[in-house]
Amino acid sequence: MFTAEETEYINCSADKNNAFFEVWTKKESFVKAIGTGLTIPLDSFSVLSDTTRYDGKTYCFKEYSVGEDDYKMFVCYLS
Repeated sequence: MFTAEETEYINCSADKNNAFFEVWTKKESFVKAIGTGLTIPLDSFSVLSDTTRYDGKTYCFKEYSVGEDDYKMFVCYLS
């Protein structure tokens, strides 16, 4: 489901739960931004940086904190 680098990032993180949801929500926002949904293999692209490329285009991620419980979300948009 994740690239080898993303899996390593999660496994080496002091807060694995937070790292997992960071990667997952970035991937979810990316597949929504490109319009494929979960039909694209999630290990076919990486979201470890603030940008990723797909089909010759650059997409950026913006992180937002939501609510008082330190929830976070990512929005992916075309650069």
